[in-house]
Amino acid sequence: MEELLEKLYTYKKQIISDGHLSDKEVEGLRELLFADEMSKEKGNFLFELKDLVAEKKRTSNFEKLFVDAISVLLIVSFFKHSLDVPFENAKDLLLLSLGVVLIALSLFIANKATHK
Repeated sequence: MEELLEKLYTYKKQIISDGHLSDKEVEGLRELLFADEMSKEKGNFLFELKDLVAEKKRTSNFEKLFVDAISVLLIVSFFKHSLDVPFENAKDLLLLSLGVVLIALSLFIANKATHK
């Protein structure tokens, strides 16, 4: 994982050297980000990159990648944490179900927003 993060940060230096984020660079990022599981560090990396590259110099493919990667990170985190919750009554299961519905709704909205 650490080696992959080093590759990402090296790639980030190349990207910000010209201040633009091309579709080719976005595809390279996608390959690196999804090479293994999403992590908080990868999410932080994406937020840093988004802050460093001006909105007008990012492609729509970056916006899609950003939404996809952060969505995956949130979903994986939700389910990892939900495995540790003791489900002792119907209320606990109802709350889990509500969480799943909210995730589905957020995926739907994110998909609609990035695929106009």
